[in-house]
Amino acid sequence: MHKQRPSYDCAICNNGIEKTLQHLFFQCPLALTCWNMLQVTPVDSDSFFGTIESIKAQISSPMRNTKPQLEEWISSFG
Repeated sequence: MHKQRPSYDCAICNNGIEKTLQHLFFQCPLALTCWNMLQVTPVDSDSFFGTIESIKAQISSPMRNTKPQLEEWISSFG
């Protein structure tokens, strides 16, 4: 009897891509859809925390003229 090895591929997008923090939060199509709804563009960085810093900068930018409404964002899922 062979023991089945666990899959480390992303079960959300099912594209055979390894599920890393970078992929799950910033590269997976579902994550990109969520960021798009929040009007944030994750800047591809060499590190997870570098990408977080780029998002923080976008959110706190004084040039950001629109803020998504929580209710609107939630209602778009269902």
